[in-house]
Amino acid sequence: MRECPFCREDIKENAIICKHCGSDVVPVNKPKKKRGCFQNFLLFFIITAVLGFVFGLMSDSDKESTSVDTKKKEVKEKVIVKPSKKIKKSTKSTKSTKSTKSTKTKSVSYSLGYKIATIETGNYLSENDLIVKRYNSLLKQLDNKYVESENRIGDMTLAAYQQLLDDGIKESMVNIMEGLNTVFSQKQPNIKYAEYVSIYVVMRKSGVSHYDTIKDIKALLNTFGIY
Repeated sequence: MRECPFCREDIKENAIICKHCGSDVVPVNKPKKKRGCFQNFLLFFIITAVLGFVFGLMSDSDKESTSVDTKKKEVKEKVIVKPSKKIKKSTKSTKSTKSTKSTKTKSVSYSLGYKIATIETGNYLSENDLIVKRYNSLLKQLDNKYVESENRIGDMTLAAYQQLLDDGIKESMVNIMEGLNTVFSQKQPNIKYAEYVSIYVVMRKSGVSHYDTIKDIKALLNTFGIY
């Protein structure tokens, strides 16, 4: 309520005519309040159960191969090894025959960090590449803080990356993992990566920046004395 500037009687804030004196008045529109971090996280209580279940299906899967493996069809290269020449000796003569050459293929095993890096960059990299080493380091750190394994964490990060990309939001997987790695300073009991990566995706899709998303997650956890 507010006062009419002419008769000083109470009128509604959005009134354009005073009901007491009939004078024309200018309506007052309340300024829109900026959404705070707790309003952002109201989405957590509604949507986490759904998205957490979706990501949980991936986390609880008993499949040996991960989506990171299937996403990159050819993450393994074959190395040609040329063995030494083989000489056949005849029983009737001491002359050697021409040597025969054979080739063998050897499968090269790559780290999970390498596979994620090649998916994101679209290029083959060296295991010693800095981005590959960073991914492998983050996977180990996240594995120590959340209940899921490195493979499951890689799967869910890739799924989050693809969901954001489908909505036109380009955020590198290393940024997603680094952000969620800073949420907890040490391992907490029963903390699931699936839940927090789900919150991250929901908030990013609602228009919150990467920096503000991580900051708001920390703020919420701080109110509960967790962070």
